[in-house]
Amino acid sequence: MAAASQRNVSMMHNILVSTEIVILLGILVPLMLRAMRRHRKRVATSLPELLCKLEPLSRVGLEAVAGDMLEPTPDKMDLRSEVRLDRTMTWNLIGGLEGLRIMKNNADVLIEVAFYLQQWSTEAIEVTGHLRLSAQDIRREIRELKRALRRNAGDVMIPLHVQRVAGAYYLMTCRVISLVEISNSAVLPQLRDVL
Repeated sequence: MAAASQRNVSMMHNILVSTEIVILLGILVPLMLRAMRRHRKRVATSLPELLCKLEPLSRVGLEAVAGDMLEPTPDKMDLRSEVRLDRTMTWNLIGGLEGLRIMKNNADVLIEVAFYLQQWSTEAIEVTGHLRLSAQDIRREIRELKRALRRNAGDVMIPLHVQRVAGAYYLMTCRVISLVEISNSAVLPQLRDVL
């Protein structure tokens, strides 16, 4: 009887292990296939093709909104100051929801550009890591901004989220421009025209 009980326990253990393996494979295989498709897509795309995916965004507006956050001064923080950007000005300078969509999409393309440049530049590996983190910040801030817009959260939080998106995107563009200057300056004019 003890032997039968031990066989049942052993059989249950084998079934549990098998189930865990099947579940793990069910999770890992789709992730691996997705990663392979992305890799094939990245390898098959040339740098000029990637740059064509970038959508133009007002650099002047971007620099104004990002600079307001990245370079704080007493004038920019004083609520009575004429230099301070208000909610409407911030929103208009980045192009509203369309500007946010462009920054989010361009962030993904900038990561692809840095990934592409890794073939020739070891600096691109580190830059790609920074860009991925910045793209995550952009997506998170856009989600928070959309929540704030839905609940109509006062004038304070909305410009803050817009500035954080603009700041992260601005730094991404600066990093990619610097990376292209180092590794493939032939496409630099085209990149600067779009960014």
